[in-house]
Amino acid sequence: MNNKIQMNEGKKETLYYFVLNIASKAIVYLMLLVFANFFTKEAYGRASFIISIFYIILMFTMLGMPNTMISWIVKRKDTSSVFYFLLLITGITIAAGSIFSYIYNYVWILPLIFALLFLLITNFGLALFRVNHKHHFFQLYYTIVNLSILILAYFFQDGGAAGIVNAYALTYIWLTLPIVFFNRHQIWRIVKRVRIDFEVIRLYFIKGLATSLLVSSIGFLMWVDSSILGLISTFENVAKYSVVSSISNGISIFSASISVFMLTRSAEVEDAMLSKNILNRSTRLAIFFSVSVALVLNSLIFILMKLFFKQYIGTEIFVMILSTGMIFYSITMLQCFYLTGALRQEIALAPIGIAAIINIVLDFILVPYFGLYGICIATAFAHFFAFFWLSSRMNQLREIWLLLLILWMIPLAYYMGIYGMFLIFVAIPILFKLKLIEKEDLNVVKNTFLSIIKR
Repeated sequence: MNNKIQMNEGKKETLYYFVLNIASKAIVYLMLLVFANFFTKEAYGRASFIISIFYIILMFTMLGMPNTMISWIVKRKDTSSVFYFLLLITGITIAAGSIFSYIYNYVWILPLIFALLFLLITNFGLALFRVNHKHHFFQLYYTIVNLSILILAYFFQDGGAAGIVNAYALTYIWLTLPIVFFNRHQIWRIVKRVRIDFEVIRLYFIKGLATSLLVSSIGFLMWVDSSILGLISTFENVAKYSVVSSISNGISIFSASISVFMLTRSAEVEDAMLSKNILNRSTRLAIFFSVSVALVLNSLIFILMKLFFKQYIGTEIFVMILSTGMIFYSITMLQCFYLTGALRQEIALAPIGIAAIINIVLDFILVPYFGLYGICIATAFAHFFAFFWLSSRMNQLREIWLLLLILWMIPLAYYMGIYGMFLIFVAIPILFKLKLIEKEDLNVVKNTFLSIIKR
């Protein structure tokens, strides 16, 4: 009975998260408008390059936080030893970053380097939000993060790349305060036990490193690719890629929301059959909404660019190419969160890791000759590779491989323009026919939504 109550609560909190996620995405697109219209392509590209590298370093410094810590807390493992171990790693990273910035004249990134300490504390608080099924608080944090960056970037527009970086750094620093306040009792219980258990650290390091590799690998759509572009291409191309990848990333809105629910539920549910059923239903819903959003997005992309991103007109086709990969990404993201919650990240390491390597190798081969076409094609192919292998390992491929039969609609919607939106009325019956969505799946979403309205 308690499990059922928690399950329903988790669904409601996930819907709250979904609504906040949409609001957050809207703010992200407002940020893109500010970056695209108030900063030069060179400044925006340089800042995107630095921030992408920062996120990659952050993932390995935090060792899978907050995702790995959720299962760690749920299973009542020693969190104090992990905290002080991560504190040590963070201190070393800050020292190394400070020396690097001084030697190579990148002093303007120092605020972002020192923000690592605040993000460590913040990540523990975010993990506690998820453990307590406060998924909407988790997303509210990121919504406020984006809003704060938007406002600060506007005021720092005269600072160029440094202005954007400072907007990120100051946001991460000041938002640590409310996170600590709302989780102060649980955080204090973790901090007050000053201890280092090497066996605990060894176990967490293995799981955390696996999660970091997963997150950094599935994050190659933006972070790794932007970093590579900054190394072998121009900062203008980095800016263009940052815009088109952020736009195409909107396709994964629903999948990102349901992944939060999956992460916590897979850590709590011990019944293997129930756990697999939750994953399968979540996957079908992710496919349904991802395909629908992709069709609408590509039908309207020319209009969106003319209205909001005039400097980036001519990059619409890159959104279409990345959209195809984002369909696969939406599914692999769900699978990775599911495995992380169950502390079985190792299953996804080979498929995701090798896909990331393929992506990087193709980037270096294709970008010098084909520019943005090369990096977008490489990324889309890598997402397909990860989807195919990981779905096979999780025994899901037999149920969802038919997804490949409807992907032709995405480029068709792009070439049809606004009339491509009518393809939704073709796609939905096909999805039902191929059993990639079921009526009961949509009823679950509808009933959860109605139950919240009636409260």
